[in-house]
Amino acid sequence: MEGLSPSTIEIASSHTHMFGVLAVLAQERFGKLAPLLNLTAECVQRRIILYVAQICNPAAARTEAWRVIGKIYDTPNQMERSFECMQRLWANGFSRAANDHIGIPEPFRAWPDLRMLLMEEVPGVRLRHLIKDMEAGREHMRLLAGAAAKLHRCPSVPGPPMKIERLLSSCRPRPQRLAQKVPALAAPINYVVETGSRIEQGFGGDIYTPIHGDFHLAHVLVENEKCWLIDLDELSCADPAIDLAEMFVFFKRTAQKKKLADYINLRRDEFISHYGSTMGWEVAGREPLYESLLNLKRACKCFRVQDETGWEEKMRLLVEQAVACMQVMERSPGKFDFDSVIERYERCPGAV
Repeated sequence: MEGLSPSTIEIASSHTHMFGVLAVLAQERFGKLAPLLNLTAECVQRRIILYVAQICNPAAARTEAWRVIGKIYDTPNQMERSFECMQRLWANGFSRAANDHIGIPEPFRAWPDLRMLLMEEVPGVRLRHLIKDMEAGREHMRLLAGAAAKLHRCPSVPGPPMKIERLLSSCRPRPQRLAQKVPALAAPINYVVETGSRIEQGFGGDIYTPIHGDFHLAHVLVENEKCWLIDLDELSCADPAIDLAEMFVFFKRTAQKKKLADYINLRRDEFISHYGSTMGWEVAGREPLYESLLNLKRACKCFRVQDETGWEEKMRLLVEQAVACMQVMERSPGKFDFDSVIERYERCPGAV
């Protein structure tokens, strides 16, 4: 994989180098009578550049700030894929004109020379911060569930379905390799992988939809009654229960803080109730399968990184949790409603 060179960041962060690019983009967007007057560039994260352009607005006789995000990718193919996926979502109901006020940043342009995708900066607060500060309410959970359901019902499907084998292919090491390296974990790892694959075969082909692929609350911005999904690089076609598993694991981790437990469980119930009433309960019924796989993936990462005291015990506990979640999936009845989903949630052990 191609690395991110210092020169790439240096060029992308140069307001003099980028002035011409943003000037052309500004004219395309605002017209020739609204020229770019000034530009600043700031590297706000390793791969993220914030551009603030001053645009002349002759109709209002004033200048206005136009904020643009530049995101740099490892390869041109990654950049092009993200740009294409965002364009499809934008054209399929996720634009700023959406009646439900659920959208994504407008994708402006893919720039292959710098492997950069230019998009608008959207306003709002990360929902993760509101949750951890206990400031998120019922309406925020309605927006979150509505955004997830809208994405999962979007007709634009990005590629062939991603099934369990491919989902686990990103693990380093692969689960089978971890089982070889740590023989004591071989039996439980093999149980999780083999049982999950067997259960998946019974799903059929109609369950697969667009999913975010990295669906946590740092990637959801809210402002008043508006909601934006961001960081869509892992967008793919897969079981939407994968996104729910990410959410459920977040709720469990956050609820480990005693002062947050009751609050988090209330927000959890609101999210599940609204999502289930919109999408049906079968999606949430499949969630324990992917919660199991998330724990297994974290165990693989734990073995690879080995960066903290007690990592071996943590790895073992993660594999145990993967087994427990898969047993919940395997042994539960197939009829689902709000109560049965909550029961499954509570029977799957909390995150390490």
